[in-house]
Amino acid sequence: MKVDALKKLIKEAVREAIKEELGAMQSTPQVPMQETKQAPAQKQPAKVLFDSSNPFAAMLNQTAASMTNEDFDRTISFDSSQAAAFKPGTPAAIAAAPNTGVDISQLDFAKKAGAIFKASVEKDKTRYGI
Repeated sequence: MKVDALKKLIKEAVREAIKEELGAMQSTPQVPMQETKQAPAQKQPAKVLFDSSNPFAAMLNQTAASMTNEDFDRTISFDSSQAAAFKPGTPAAIAAAPNTGVDISQLDFAKKAGAIFKASVEKDKTRYGI
């Protein structure tokens, strides 16, 4: 089997599996999400804390003006011992990170595509004696 033919076969299998999954997803009833309204956080009145002739002081003034009481409490209560737990790649940092995107490895078509790929590798091994 040539590489182009293998690619075409894999693409067709993936397309077919995606169509099946999309059909299954569309056939399940969708429950509308309910919106929850939260009271807006109270902002502190704009205060000029630093001399604004310095650009860094101007940035600090802007930050102070946009922070809520909750933001301030979270910033003040965080200490360096907590920062050590959130090094990138650690389980704590991964757990704290927001979950975005879709994990396609759990979808049925991805497993089928993986099985097709493994079968093609085995077929190549037997054909080329690898």
